[in-house]
Amino acid sequence: MAQEVFTTYEVRPGVIAIDEGLGRFYLVKGEKKALLIDSGYGTGDLEALLKSLYDGPIMLAHTHAHGDHTGGDDLFDEVWAAEREFPLLEELNVPAGKLRALKEGDVIDLGGRKLCVMETPGHTAGSLSFFDAENKLLFSGDNVADVTVYLSMPTADVQQYRGTLARFWTMYPAWETLLGHHGKAEQSIVQLRRMMAITDAYLQDQLKATPVNVWDDVWFDRLDLDGASIYLAQ
Repeated sequence: MAQEVFTTYEVRPGVIAIDEGLGRFYLVKGEKKALLIDSGYGTGDLEALLKSLYDGPIMLAHTHAHGDHTGGDDLFDEVWAAEREFPLLEELNVPAGKLRALKEGDVIDLGGRKLCVMETPGHTAGSLSFFDAENKLLFSGDNVADVTVYLSMPTADVQQYRGTLARFWTMYPAWETLLGHHGKAEQSIVQLRRMMAITDAYLQDQLKATPVNVWDDVWFDRLDLDGASIYLAQ
């Protein structure tokens, strides 16, 4: 049953965090419709859960196209994401005919709540974040976490990632709450600064990586510095 797989809680009025395994995604409620930001691993009865949480139409939009964010996509007739993520989504068996493109500056109007689309590449080439300016909420995908951030998967780029972190930094305090998908739901400005510091140290060749066997025969290079951690491809 849905309740056995998912843990839900309201992180801010009208914003429901849905924890599933090691990940998390969000349902943002408006007066006319709701926005589901990613759809999890696909291990539970997401359809039943969503019906219990919101009585109205729900739009699905992705921060990026990794399998722990796309498991419930088959429930939706339309899947919104950055166009650069379409190839990855198709590899994850999302039909091309379902895909709809979001880009920088698009506004998702839920009725009484608007979210602005931000292109925030680095974790993947087409990663998106969603900014609720009125409520000072920034849904940042996998960019900031108090657990290891993966920059080891296809299309990841450390330089682009550092640019995204800088953008988040310069926006503050327009956002007061940064909502992530791994580790704690609410990530702090302190953790953002840690992610910037570890990235800077690596790019300036001041930090060496340690090879780590992540699973089976898969190895990544791991960076660690003062409470921040990153996986890089070998």
